Amino acid sequence: MNVRTLYFDEGGHTGTNFLDPDQPIFSIGSTDIGDDEAKDILDATFPRSRRSEHRWNGLWRSRDRECLIDLARLIANYPNRILAWYSLKDFVIISKITEYLIEPEFRASDFDFYKDGYARLFANELYYCLLKDLGKKRFRWLLGDYQKYSRKSSLEALSELKVRLIKLKHYSRESSKLFLEMMIDGVDLLPKVTDIAMLKGSDDIYLASMYASVATWRQKYPEDFHVIYDQNAHFHRQADMWEAITSDKALSHVHPLGKGTMVEYSLRVKKTTPINSEISPAIQLCDLVAGFIARAKFPSNTPEEIKFIGKIFDAGFSTVILSGLMPTREFPSSAPSRQIGPDVVDLMTGIIFSSDKMRQKFRSS
Repeated sequence: MNVRTLYFDEGGHTGTNFLDPDQPIFSIGSTDIGDDEAKDILDATFPRSRRSEHRWNGLWRSRDRECLIDLARLIANYPNRILAWYSLKDFVIISKITEYLIEPEFRASDFDFYKDGYARLFANELYYCLLKDLGKKRFRWLLGDYQKYSRKSSLEALSELKVRLIKLKHYSRESSKLFLEMMIDGVDLLPKVTDIAMLKGSDDIYLASMYASVATWRQKYPEDFHVIYDQNAHFHRQADMWEAITSDKALSHVHPLGKGTMVEYSLRVKKTTPINSEISPAIQLCDLVAGFIARAKFPSNTPEEIKFIGKIFDAGFSTVILSGLMPTREFPSSAPSRQIGPDVVDLMTGIIFSSDKMRQKFRSS
């Protein structure tokens, strides 16, 4: 089978600090446009530039910002060949709370929490309810407390999180007390259903966003993939997990995704290669796309910035495939479905443990 090369770069990466107020959005730009075509796009976008590398950093506040309209016009010639994945980091934390403190309780009662995108709907309601009832300050305290726990992933850190949740419950309104009680119960249940130490690094936004991006490309294309990414990225830290979840050794099946859509497994990433972005116009194009979408989704843009962003979309950025993890006003209308057969947790566990490296890593730990 033919191999399709996909290029990736990120924007808004702040490591494990998801609460940086200046960079609330994490993004991944990706494309199947190769270096030669990408070079033509960048040369036409920045005709007077003598830079060896075109990057987002500093562009938004510079006089060259107008060039983004030219870039949008040029990429309009490549409809659906560029993907921008973006996530609100606050909502990523809420989604992790949903996954690790809420889902196990439903699972223990034989509910399929992920079927038809139910987990995403629940996370939406949890996000808006806690934000409204706790107020922004205490809401951010909650997110910070969970972040502290997730970095350590120890029983001691989990106990500290429980104490904080109990305190927050006293400040909450009735509408959010139920959610906080569920989270407190989830803290008690979690060590009984999983090895806490194995959850260290489970809040890795980079790996999750790369996975979601490749899954989106898999929905579009049948070929095997060669993934190329910026060598300066922190993505390589999760190389073993990445290999496991994208390998063609995974059992073939139709796999559910977060929004209730499906993707054909295996993802068939044949090769993953880091590269110096300075010699790859395609990676530079991805960096510009990632940087722009992170800016476009920034919650505190000025009216002038919002207007300019609209011009960029109108000029051609609307042809870019957009997807991500953002809160919406879609909430559950009923209880989740009863579990029948393996759910997404069972399937992903099977995928991960199809890797010899991951089996050895879990045994050794």
